[in-house]
Amino acid sequence: MKRSLAIFLVVVLSLFLVGCAGKPGPENTKKKEAVGTSSENTVAPTPEPTPTPNPEEKTPSEKTKYIANKNTKKFHYSHCSSVKTMKESNKWHFEGTRDELIAQGYAPCKICKP
Repeated sequence: MKRSLAIFLVVVLSLFLVGCAGKPGPENTKKKEAVGTSSENTVAPTPEPTPTPNPEEKTPSEKTKYIANKNTKKFHYSHCSSVKTMKESNKWHFEGTRDELIAQGYAPCKICKP
């Protein structure tokens, strides 16, 4: 019984070691190089996405329509998601420059970034 158990363990251990020998582990993994490339790892930089201009966004000196919140003292573009959640009593429809609103103590929204 002991002899057959020892033989069984040797066979199982041998099969296990042979099966693991062909699989790369963290210590024996090698980076494959493409044909015609240098041995250095070169990564092409990802191009930055070009922002598409919003037709409503203007330079600070141009007059624009904003929705200002009298309660929070934030101002938004009319398409901003924050305007939808704003109480009607807090809305102030303003047409002017961004600098005029900032001078009156209003801060630009961090979502629509007017």
